[in-house]
Amino acid sequence: MIKVYCKPTEKGVHSFFLSVEGKDYFLFRQRYSTSNRNFFGSGVPLDRVFSFRNVHSVATQRTLDKIQTAIPLAERRFGIAVTKKQLRKTDRRFERSAPRYLEAI
Repeated sequence: MIKVYCKPTEKGVHSFFLSVEGKDYFLFRQRYSTSNRNFFGSGVPLDRVFSFRNVHSVATQRTLDKIQTAIPLAERRFGIAVTKKQLRKTDRRFERSAPRYLEAI
């Protein structure tokens, strides 16, 4: 399961991580916010990160914006495929690298 979570790393600072198949990838850090701790503390599935439903805090909405831009950067930096767009790119790369005679079989 792919999820985004935060944990306090210093006094007054939260670090946000992307958890993919048991590995944690650092996204960014920002100032502590209670609403962010309540929303991201136990982890949020990736599909909820890309929708703003049920988010009433402005601080959490801004953090969701940051996460939405940080995930594609983390995909490129760490070489992982998490979002649908990145998964399609990796599929196309495989199709181009496969020999043509394999497609006919």
